Formats: sequence, structure tokens, C-alpha cells
Amino acid sequence: MFKVNKNPPGISYFVAPAYLLFGDNEIAMHGILLVPVLALGLATYLLAKEFNVNPFLATLYSMLTPAVLVSGLTVMSDMLMAAFYAWAIYLWVHGIGQKKALLLPLSMLCVAGSFLSKYYGMTSLLVILAYTLFRERKPSWKLLWLLAPVGAAVLYELYTRRLYGTGMLYEAFAFQYHEPGNVTNKIRLPGRAVVGLSFLGGCWIPLLFVAPLVCPWRRCGVLAGASAALVGLFCLARWDRLDWRYSGGFLFYAEWVLFVFAGLVLFCILIDDLLGHRDPLSVLLLLVITGTFGYAAFINYSVNARTILPMAPAVGLLAARALERTSSAAATASKWRVWTPLLPAVAVALAAVWATAPGPTPRAGLSTTPGSN
Repeated sequence: MFKVNKNPPGISYFVAPAYLLFGDNEIAMHGILLVPVLALGLATYLLAKEFNVNPFLATLYSMLTPAVLVSGLTVMSDMLMAAFYAWAIYLWVHGIGQKKALLLPLSMLCVAGSFLSKYYGMTSLLVILAYTLFRERKPSWKLLWLLAPVGAAVLYELYTRRLYGTGMLYEAFAFQYHEPGNVTNKIRLPGRAVVGLSFLGGCWIPLLFVAPLVCPWRRCGVLAGASAALVGLFCLARWDRLDWRYSGGFLFYAEWVLFVFAGLVLFCILIDDLLGHRDPLSVLLLLVITGTFGYAAFINYSVNARTILPMAPAVGLLAARALERTSSAAATASKWRVWTPLLPAVAVALAAVWATAPGPTPRAGLSTTPGSN
């Protein structure tokens, strides 16, 4: 089994109590894995409060998305990793902000938990390191805590090497770069960027409906044209490899353009936020979103919704912050507009949940629609 499973065993230990109490019961498995979903939402809420962003707005724009709703109903390790990831960042940010030293080792425990759920969780250390250096403007003794999860990762690698004859971290990295079936070995960097943007927009679909409120119409037009051009160039470059029989025709490509458009909107909002604030939160959002996107699009063996889950709180905070800035500049009677994009976004997210639910017959187009898997 260790040769097949390229993930650490954290999820197995997490669901073990449910299995012990209820046996091989699917409802129990799904029930216990709703705990990380709730934990992710609570961490988003607390992070928003920490940075004086509307916590309800941020949490809703983070959680009511295809990425979270679909992934939250699966029995996989990604949601557990994302929950630990978010709590590690919150506990560290709150600990150094409120000078609560006890929270720093708790944050490192969450980093270790995230790593033992999925190896990408260790990158939360890089986010914490960069955030602390930007906030403190100098090295701090607090950063010594970051050595604890690094030590845990080293011990894990040594232990698995002794147990199986090969380290599990080494095996995961070898699979990442040398497995011939990996998507990242088949598509060049520009193509990966287009696929990554489509998943980004499809998974965080509220950005599609937020765009008219936070972006000038002229910019929206430019982004829409750029989206259509990127999808067109991708299709031309891979004309002989696309399976046109199952593409779904014009509607499929229109959907693809909309997803890429929403992904570009995310980066436009991110750049606006960074240039407009230049504060610790803008740096934190930049690190989490660009880091997660870079890994999902250019490094991971395939692009999928689960890989970009760690950016869920960051996307929620970014959208809420942009909408708050828009509403503060608008008339008081127009402030309800910040909530209206949630209505179509929730409808799309629920449709994605229905489309991916198990049934007697497979739904057409699931394997070909960017952002839906």
C-alpha cells in the first residue's frame, strides 16, 4: 500500500475513531470529515476578525464555492490539510499580533498536522516566515518555533525509510516528477497556466459575479478578451490532442472562457489590494494565493480543485475586502450589493455538488469541464 498511496497517514488516523465506533459506515465517514469543513470556516471567520474584515462576508465568499462544497463532501485528505493550514496561519497571526506566546507552538502543531495530512501543508511555514519578516521588519526569536515542524518532517522521513526501506517524502517527490502519466509532464508552462486559471475561476465562481462590482467595465472587457484569446490559443496549440467528441460544443468553450475570466479577476483584485494597502494582510493574501496557484498549476501531478483548497480563506478575505472598499465608496442604500453575488454563486456551487454526486449514470462533461473536478 505504501507504494500506491503517496499521501501521509494523517487522514487515516483522523477517521479511525469513527471506523472504530461505527465500522465501515459511509455516513459516519462523511460525518466525521465535516469537522474539517467547519474548522476551515471558523478559521476564515477568525482571520477576518483579526484583520478587521467583515467576517461573515469573508466566510461566505470562502465557503459557498464549488471547491469547498464539493471537496467537503468527499472522503479525502485535502480538506483536513486545508483546515490545519488555515488554523496554523490564524494562530500564528493572532499570537504575534496579540503577544500570546502560547499560540505559537499551537500553530506549529497545526503545521505538523497539515503536513501529516498532505505534504503541501508544510508550505504554511514559508507563508508564516515571510509574513513575520514583513510584519516585524527584522528576524525574531519567534521564528525558532518554525524548526519544530521541520524536525517532525525529518523524523517522519527517517521513520518511514526504516519502516518501508524508502522515505515517503522521497517517493512523493519522485512520483511528482517522473510519473509519465502526470499532466504536468504533458502540457507546457503556458498551457498549464491556462488550465490553472480555468480551475481557479471555476472553483471560486463567486469572483465571476463579484467582478462587475470591483472592476471597472473597461477592465472587465479587457479581461474577457484576454480570456477568450488564452482559451483559443490553447485549443490551437493542442488541436490534434483535444477529444472534440466529448467537448460539449460552443457551451463548453463559453464556460471555459468564463472560468479563465474569473481566475484573471482574482489576480486583478489581488494586485489592486497589494498596491492599495501594502499591509501585512495584503502580503499574506499574496503569499497564499500565488503560492497555492503556482503549486497547483505548475508543480502538482494534475490540476484539480482539491489542490487549491488552502487558498479558500485568502480568497474569501480578498473578495470581502474588495467589496467593502467598493461599498464604502457607494451610497449607503447600495451597500446591500456586496451580498447579491452570493445568490448566483451558491446556485452554481450547488449545481456542482449535484453534478459530482454519485448516481446510476455518469453526468456528461465532468471529465472535460475545467474547474468542475
